[in-house]
Amino acid sequence: MGRLRTLVAPAVLLLLLLPNSSSAGKTQDENSSKGAVHSYRYELVLRTGDFRFAGEIAPDQRSVGPRFDVETDKSGKILSVATWQNGKKIGQLVFHFEAARQWATGVDVYRGGELTARNRIERNSRGESSRIEYITVSGVRAAFRTQTYSTDHVDWTKYNSQGQPISHGTHFFSPEGTKIRALEYLDDQTTIETNFDPATGLELTKNTMVNGEVKIISSFTHDANGSLIREDIFNSKNKPYGTTEYHDGLRVRQSYKFTSGGTAEVLVSHDSKRLATEAKFSINEKLVCTFKFDRLADGGIRRTLAFGPEGDLYAEYPDHYVDQVQRDGSPTSQINGIVIYKKGNWW
Repeated sequence: MGRLRTLVAPAVLLLLLLPNSSSAGKTQDENSSKGAVHSYRYELVLRTGDFRFAGEIAPDQRSVGPRFDVETDKSGKILSVATWQNGKKIGQLVFHFEAARQWATGVDVYRGGELTARNRIERNSRGESSRIEYITVSGVRAAFRTQTYSTDHVDWTKYNSQGQPISHGTHFFSPEGTKIRALEYLDDQTTIETNFDPATGLELTKNTMVNGEVKIISSFTHDANGSLIREDIFNSKNKPYGTTEYHDGLRVRQSYKFTSGGTAEVLVSHDSKRLATEAKFSINEKLVCTFKFDRLADGGIRRTLAFGPEGDLYAEYPDHYVDQVQRDGSPTSQINGIVIYKKGNWW
């Protein structure tokens, strides 16, 4: 893995690959001024919303696992970050600065070599990202996100293109300023809590809590190169009942075996940009529905559509990724504006 070396990125924002200034741009290689490039295994999220890169890797280790190629100018300012998985380039962020400012105010986002979005960034007087606008290449605002800073945590809210809040949460940080815990509030009752390794930024555990009580516990397994390969899922009594499998860094299968003896399975397909295109949801080995993901030009979710085994439209879920539902087709968390076409039980 090479010796542990860290690099603080003054211009890489959390959640940059979500929905994002206008006009088509140059290619990713043309956009960045050539500078020194170092490769790292890990990224750690900082309190400002930026990243620190850790675990510099040698050239002979760059063809396996996740990798971040960080390009800097002579002063050490980061110009771009390219993301690789098992020797294949999957994305790149190219940063833009106003005059001699240290912090980026614009980011070009590439997937599969194609410019797919741009972000506009507003920062407070301390350089912390207080607002991020996710704008498509054609200039349409797809969503935006606000962040409010407190001493030991940051509260965030994401809004859709109409300015309606669609998700919110809180991030907590170590004394060194790296993210160690995240809460996402799915609705008034349900909260997802994720804990991170402070040295690598990798996910360690995830808890699903309902009214403050832990109902589901997940434990993540990574290989020696930092690739996520498996998530083991336990119930509130610490009994195993599900697994999630990953391939090439992508979630491909989730399966459950319930105490009642029933089973559930989700199979996820992806396109060449590594975006999920559909998910097949089955109960007791029988297909219930196929979820198809209607996306914006930058890859952000516009809505999820559920189709029955015969191809008829069962439901629409705006602004959210959904790949599992309850028996009546309702999502496992509250989503505003859903439309259920198939009434009654789906299985």
